[in-house]
Amino acid sequence: MPDHPHPPAAENNVIVRVCAAGFTSGELDWPGTWTDRAGRDRTPCVPGHELSGVVAELGLCDGSDVPGRGGF
Repeated sequence: MPDHPHPPAAENNVIVRVCAAGFTSGELDWPGTWTDRAGRDRTPCVPGHELSGVVAELGLCDGSDVPGRGGF
């Protein structure tokens, strides 16, 4: 799978470096996989859910999540 551009962390968001994710073949048919609620194209996107990873970057937030902390 190709790498995708790394977005900056927005306010009250974190960037998570994903280590594992669940994926079902049905996701290929879910409209929300390929378009947003307004019908705009979301590609390239990476289907998957139930992520596990490590906090890589904090947006402006309360600091309760810290870079390098794992979770699922």
